[in-house]
Amino acid sequence: MRLLLKGIATQLAGLVLALGCGPLGAEAVTERMMSGTAACEAQQAADWITTQFPNAPSHSGVFEGRLEAETPVVLKHAQVSQARYGVSIHERVPPLDPRIALIDVSISDLRSANAFGGGIKTHSGSPGVELFLVNVTINPNWPHWVSYAKTNYDGLVLDAAAAIYAQNLTVNNWNADSAIDNKAEISQFVNLVISGPGHRPIRYWRPGPHFLVDADISREGTGPLLWFRHCEATTVYIYNSVFNGEPRVTGPMVQCDEGTAPNLVYLPEDPVKKGKMSSMFRRCPKG
Repeated sequence: MRLLLKGIATQLAGLVLALGCGPLGAEAVTERMMSGTAACEAQQAADWITTQFPNAPSHSGVFEGRLEAETPVVLKHAQVSQARYGVSIHERVPPLDPRIALIDVSISDLRSANAFGGGIKTHSGSPGVELFLVNVTINPNWPHWVSYAKTNYDGLVLDAAAAIYAQNLTVNNWNADSAIDNKAEISQFVNLVISGPGHRPIRYWRPGPHFLVDADISREGTGPLLWFRHCEATTVYIYNSVFNGEPRVTGPMVQCDEGTAPNLVYLPEDPVKKGKMSSMFRRCPKG
């Protein structure tokens, strides 16, 4: 078995979709989210994953409790809830292929008996995992942030991950520490939406390079949107994205553990069209 459920699974009827964002400015981002373009591009990304995971086991369903996912595996058309870690990813059993794909997956209403938890979790004991996400929504509804000792909860916890590639990833109401605790060596997000209350939307631990394309990142209240372990050493390429409704990341939106200013590169041309990103990402005609 490549997927172990600590909980209850039942058949899922229907499809879980989470559409993303787009062109310059907050209104244009919203327009793209509601258009067929994001859905078309997500379908292309899902089709690409199918070609890249021809022999991986695939699982679907409605799950209450933690999913222990052994790579390689595809989780598709699934709902997960009532867990400390919704999807917990490991690479322990041959064949050694540390890749996982999540397509049309919703993770919501998580619970934890201690100070730790997350919607998707990779582990330092299984380093080098690559994640491929399409149409994934994480709405954990954690308790509101108090401190690391009490509410160290996240949307995604990417410990020792090699890379994450995500098309139409939405994280709402993470409430506690990070929407994305990003320890992946590289990350590429297209149509990423983060909203709701919480401590910090994204934490960048590794130099990258990282990409934010057609992203809409916001949080309620004041405080940073992006946290960096080593500011000067980290590069984030940004295209066509908004941050609390603004086209650029301004000073109060950044927090540095070391250094004073990350290398934020605002691209004049679409890196998807220019072939600068994973081939999972492809453009569709507007409409």
